[in-house]
Amino acid sequence: MKYILSVFLLICFVKLNAQQRYESFVINDSYYIVDLETMTQVETPSYIGSHGAFLDVLCMRGEDFIDFYDLQNGFIKRFNQFRPESIRINGKTFFYFYDEVSTYLIPGIYSEKIILPKRYIHLRKEKEFLICKKDENYDVFISSNLNEPFLEDVQATNYFFREVVDKKDNKKLSLHLFFGKEHTFIYDSQFTLLQTLNSGSSFSQVEQYILNDYIILEDVPKGKDEVFTQELIYNKYSQSFILEKDKIYKISANRIFDWSYYQYDEKILLFNYERKEYYLFKVDFENMKFLIPLDLQKDLGIQFEN
Repeated sequence: MKYILSVFLLICFVKLNAQQRYESFVINDSYYIVDLETMTQVETPSYIGSHGAFLDVLCMRGEDFIDFYDLQNGFIKRFNQFRPESIRINGKTFFYFYDEVSTYLIPGIYSEKIILPKRYIHLRKEKEFLICKKDENYDVFISSNLNEPFLEDVQATNYFFREVVDKKDNKKLSLHLFFGKEHTFIYDSQFTLLQTLNSGSSFSQVEQYILNDYIILEDVPKGKDEVFTQELIYNKYSQSFILEKDKIYKISANRIFDWSYYQYDEKILLFNYERKEYYLFKVDFENMKFLIPLDLQKDLGIQFEN
């Protein structure tokens, strides 16, 4: 299964990057973009990180914003968020972003994004429903139909979900609870309104209300997303590094580094303790190219010895 997944990801990567023009690289905690046609650094804002979950775009993080760049065509869009949040819908992981009018659900391929019709600052998946928070109220979608809300404008600032047992008949129920404004709204598993309370502005108050009629079960365990681990090759304090892939590659530099190679995304990390400097960048082994600007390559004296 792991082999099939690896082959599938490789096919997708090759297809998506056939005409790749832009790639990111790192120097001492600062993140940059290189133009692979001119092999020069692209003029960009200051970036403090990147997010490597996407196959067809670069996701670059500033102090309080995130920029997307198409690998072939350059800058796409900016979102004024500190970092992306993830959510799993119908067995697929999405990262969500919002602008002033819409919310973007973006999977591993940016072009397959889903755009929700409103700006939601927080998303939460419970059962088959997607709970979407606006600034002062909530919408609810059925996760199999994200074209329009199933329930709109629930007047609340907070939400939580509980599995409970009704004290009257010992039946198990799922409760969706919205609170934080003038009323607390309690819905069943299908979002039929069961009860409206005239108060309850905090989590503890609402929980005490429902304890009058229900026994709260322990929180339902959440499924874990699949995590890809990076296979690492390491070589300490050397001026050269040998890798065996389809053939043996020897790479050298003009000064001493600790060398690390991340096999999953084909990146090399060069770290020099004495100078307190490090460089992280991608390598195109097929064409024996380093995906960093030429002036940086010359400064490092990095080259293939094959």
